[in-house]
Amino acid sequence: MVVDLTNDERAENSAQPLRRNSTLDAAAKMKAEHMAKNEYFSHFSPAGVSPWHWFDEAGYVYAHAGENLAIHFTDSSEVVEAWMKSPTHRQNIVSGLYTEIGVGTAKGKYEGYDTVYVVQLFGAPAVVPVVKEPESTEVAVAEPAPTPAVVTP
Repeated sequence: MVVDLTNDERAENSAQPLRRNSTLDAAAKMKAEHMAKNEYFSHFSPAGVSPWHWFDEAGYVYAHAGENLAIHFTDSSEVVEAWMKSPTHRQNIVSGLYTEIGVGTAKGKYEGYDTVYVVQLFGAPAVVPVVKEPESTEVAVAEPAPTPAVVTP
């Protein structure tokens, strides 16, 4: 539901729809569960773990990445509406930099209250160059000339 509502907002702002990505879903779920388990609500964990750690942990190689967080919401439309009222969250939602989205939630406690953590991740995958195998498997070996052990300026 969050993905559909996000794409509705993008359409209203002349942005292309985002494709749901299961790797981003996994990264968002890991981040939500980490916040719930450790009872914090922040882009950076109390130990200093960055938002980008979760992309890497899930194996998502990105050219561009973004994160929106929410807490104490149980209705998808209210979450997206709140994000759209915040300039920085809104920018992530309508940004043309992103092509993919993932969403994860976790139940837990925060400041002594039961709550739901919501993580929305945005990404544009990095283009990974294709490496061709060499034509020959032979390796030429040359004996190096002796080099000085001390280099002076």
